Amino acid sequence: MNSETIVLLLFSILYTGMVFYIISPFITGDFNNEDHKKDISYKSAAIQNSTIRNLIYELEIDYELGLVVDKNDYKDNLAHLNNALKESNK
Repeated sequence: MNSETIVLLLFSILYTGMVFYIISPFITGDFNNEDHKKDISYKSAAIQNSTIRNLIYELEIDYELGLVVDKNDYKDNLAHLNNALKESNK
């Protein structure tokens, strides 16, 4: 066998594998949109929780450094963020 035949054979094997990989969920029926929707909602909830936790952390750092002038504003903002975190965890 010459090198051109070997290269052609390897590319045809690779192409066939790619085709089977792409169409295998359609053949087996192994795709489910509900699973993808649950996964997306879980990831968005995790991102939202992370964002709220970061905001709480930044608010606490700002308060410690004296960047937040009013103590009542700090307490109100902290309570609001903690409530938002509790709501997002439900």
